[in-house]
Amino acid sequence: MNSIPNLIILKIGGSYLTEKNRVDGPPILENIHLFSKCLAQFIHSHPKQPIILAHGAGSFGHTPAAKYHLAEGFHKTGVVECEMAMQELSSIIVNSLIKEGISAIPFHPFNFVVTENKRIVDMYLQPLQMLVNQGVIPVVHGDVAMDIMQGSCILSADQLVPELAIRFGCHRIGFICNSPVLNDKREVIPLINEQNYESIKKFLHGCKGIDVTGGMAGKINELMIAAKKHNIQSYVFKGTKECLELFLEGNDVGTKICQ
Repeated sequence: MNSIPNLIILKIGGSYLTEKNRVDGPPILENIHLFSKCLAQFIHSHPKQPIILAHGAGSFGHTPAAKYHLAEGFHKTGVVECEMAMQELSSIIVNSLIKEGISAIPFHPFNFVVTENKRIVDMYLQPLQMLVNQGVIPVVHGDVAMDIMQGSCILSADQLVPELAIRFGCHRIGFICNSPVLNDKREVIPLINEQNYESIKKFLHGCKGIDVTGGMAGKINELMIAAKKHNIQSYVFKGTKECLELFLEGNDVGTKICQ
């Protein structure tokens, strides 16, 4: 797989996009539209910037995943319900982007990812790369995936995004969250690296509401693996206009995760 120079990969958290603390919680349209407008402004001034977007499952995916225990194996009805729910959420997000003049296409991981023991082992990415090269933004997401060992599993976007970064040679990825990474004094932790990761783990909790992918603790663990093995820098930050602009312009923002 060829690298994509200057690629930006940005993931929008499910708790930012949906009312994740409610079963079948609705989308938070205000946040979705705010993100779309901010991204459109950036693209207008950076029309050749290659971008891949990802989003979490939120209440749409986590509800059927928990109901049918999809993290532990295949369930015919559960897989269908989860995939259809994720396509619905992705459609809401992509339509919001399109309304702001952004050329975006949903790209469902169920159709191009295979896992084994819940870890990605194969991805068919040529169409995605061709889209990016043509100036289109693929929108991937957390999803149910077919798993060689247990039939199916839940594929978190927190695992998918670093894997895409590795495959495409991207060394800077962003994660928009509903709440930042905080210490016991409710202060944003500016840096997580190999030196302080163990001492910071106690501040990393699961998320509120239904979550089958590990919440903030699972997210930071995936990003630390990417940092250690592939020197990928990640940023976890709130979804404000100011934070999004800082990240897109190449500045440090929120919590930086690195070697």
